[in-house]
Amino acid sequence: MNRTLIPIAALALAAPLLADYIEILTPDVTASAHDEPIDGSGDSVDTFAAPGRIQLSPTSEDRAFQEFDVSAVDTFDASAAWFKGRITATDATDVGLRTFEFTVYDADGVAHASDFEIAGVVIGTAQYHPPSDPHVDFYLDASGAVLTLLNSGASDIGLRVRCTSGSSPGDELSSPFAGLEIEHCLFGLSGSFCFGHDGNCPGGAAGAPGHGCPHGAGPDGADGALLTPSGNAQFSDDSFGFYLSSGPSSLGLLIQGASPINYPFGNPNVPNSAGLFCVTPSLRGNVELMNLGLGSDEAAIDDFQGQPFGATAQPAGSSTYYQFWFRDTGNPNANPAPGAEFNFSNAVEVAWID
Repeated sequence: MNRTLIPIAALALAAPLLADYIEILTPDVTASAHDEPIDGSGDSVDTFAAPGRIQLSPTSEDRAFQEFDVSAVDTFDASAAWFKGRITATDATDVGLRTFEFTVYDADGVAHASDFEIAGVVIGTAQYHPPSDPHVDFYLDASGAVLTLLNSGASDIGLRVRCTSGSSPGDELSSPFAGLEIEHCLFGLSGSFCFGHDGNCPGGAAGAPGHGCPHGAGPDGADGALLTPSGNAQFSDDSFGFYLSSGPSSLGLLIQGASPINYPFGNPNVPNSAGLFCVTPSLRGNVELMNLGLGSDEAAIDDFQGQPFGATAQPAGSSTYYQFWFRDTGNPNANPAPGAEFNFSNAVEVAWID
């Protein structure tokens, strides 16, 4: 499988603004299934002589298909998908208007005659008129069909093309122009802040870059807890999640708030804290228990459609803020005096899309 990752900055005019990167896959299988006489099922398959042939006559039909290996695609943050390609006339005497239909199906990465009729989802149509049009390029939104297959665990996804009208003695689905583009959308207009690496933690302690303040509540505590977002920040999509690493080996709370606060050397309103508290918990459903489990230093929350979070009551595009709170007893870097009881991760700003 050939995979290309393109940052969204390189596709600013062609791709959604909230995407983080576009992953482009090229086909691993290009073939054509033949049916003669026409009875709706494939009789043979061509992977060599004319592997992209699309043909329709009164007595026979060829349907071209391409299959893409998606086994290495990260499905958690996949948010949209498109098929692109070209159909080309291969015969100088080939004239007349013809139309085509495109179907996405669950594939297995191997060319079979039965790929002629596998049930799938029609994602679009195209047409052209040789010889005035030597080819037709297509770029089809296949988000629904592709994401459904990805989420169901598909290892390969196929695109089948057939001629639906017009005499078609010789059209070809061209491999050099083919691609499956998958958009990965991490989170909308957001960022991380409230870091503990600048020596601004209580007692002058410093954590790892991007983390919170050092703690003694679990593995890698010297780095400080790291709260990381992933997925598409849409309640309707429900792919968004938070991951915590270098955190405590115990319970903690994910705090949700409508505004940030920032105290350079710890929040004086949070006594006995060894960390920085930078989120005002003022929204409905503003805390969620994160059960990390004894001896664990990593956990996730990914159900933002359900309670206690639910909708933030924030307008789409406005920022919501998150931070993780946990017990950290006995940390000498306490605010305002030795003997801390609490600590915090870094904080994260998220602009929910809906």
